[in-house]
Amino acid sequence: MTSRTQGFVLPVFASYLDVLAQRASQATTMIWGWQGQARRMGAPVKLLRQQPYVPFLFRAVDTAGLVSHVALSGLILHKTSAAYASLAPWLDEHRVERFAASPWGNRSTTFYVVTGGHKLAKPIPFEHLTLASEERPLSPGMLRGYAGIYLPDSLLPWYQSAGETWEGLDVPHLGAV
Repeated sequence: MTSRTQGFVLPVFASYLDVLAQRASQATTMIWGWQGQARRMGAPVKLLRQQPYVPFLFRAVDTAGLVSHVALSGLILHKTSAAYASLAPWLDEHRVERFAASPWGNRSTTFYVVTGGHKLAKPIPFEHLTLASEERPLSPGMLRGYAGIYLPDSLLPWYQSAGETWEGLDVPHLGAV
């Protein structure tokens, strides 16, 4: 059984996934669009306007077809938005690269702040996730970009708990901008 809550699957460096799990009750800024010609995160921004949070299901960049970690976002901000300039210092202070002792540049298009980072006891194969746009299993060979999925029912307790954690954070509450 699959809920109608939507989220996204995307690749992230393994060292960043470790940081998300360690900072489960804190806000961490993730980035999208550092890959050069990458586009902004359009669909997640739209989804955040329709539901209170966006769950992100992550796979390590070097592992195909398995979701190993999850985190929840209540703030997704395009670098070109009017709110970016005033929030840039806060976003920078909470960047995952800072906690992973990893260098970073300034080539991102979208910032998404997450909490509730959790390493799954049992990774979820892509084919056990439903691609929201086509109502079919997610292809295990999906390697690039992100894919909109329905959150599996097994993750609903985590989703609720992560939402409660989000509400207790001192995070700018702009939603999707």
